[in-house]
Amino acid sequence: MSVQAVTPRRGRPRKFATRSREVVAHAAAAFAESGFAGATMHDLAARLGVTRPALYHYAPGKEALFKQCVAAAGTALDKAIVDALDQKDGKSQVTAFFLAYFDICGGDLGRCFALTDLRELDEAGRRDLGCARQRLAQAVASMIRCGVEGGDVGPCDPTLASALLFSSFNGAAQLQCETRDDRSARAKAILAIFFAGLEPRNAEPWSVHTSLRRSTPH
Repeated sequence: MSVQAVTPRRGRPRKFATRSREVVAHAAAAFAESGFAGATMHDLAARLGVTRPALYHYAPGKEALFKQCVAAAGTALDKAIVDALDQKDGKSQVTAFFLAYFDICGGDLGRCFALTDLRELDEAGRRDLGCARQRLAQAVASMIRCGVEGGDVGPCDPTLASALLFSSFNGAAQLQCETRDDRSARAKAILAIFFAGLEPRNAEPWSVHTSLRRSTPH
């Protein structure tokens, strides 16, 4: 077989893969902008400048495109978890992860992953995205638990603390910081509040009993 006969077969998959990544990027932008329910295959085809039949060559429907978006974002976020675990203690791990998380959420893939309402998805979509989010939440809870045990994070419920952190960062992600430096500054501000707490430094430690005592009429 000649070299000329082999070359096109090797090049075609690379071209398809490149175009497929472009399709996923445009799909993520549409989902981030309009939500899963609001985005249509017609809109996606228009963004790409192709016909709807051509778009179906890359995915059978928007559910499949959304799954590709979640997978791409999940890969980046899994790497953020792995990189964060290289830090020396739990507090440093949490800080490193959420700096990366908030930066990723500044892009369309991250916003698609973090901000999509699960109720808009079909059963398979809810399962895939829900499991991916839960995996991250459990990893962060483990980092917080490590911090509590090491003394660099105050006593808390790691699972609840993880959920609160994700809620805070996902809420802030809706505000869309323009630059990476802006995102970094906002992420550090959120973490500073979280680690320092809102109580004045001379206040008595918060507890359920303290809260009830303050709210009970005399």
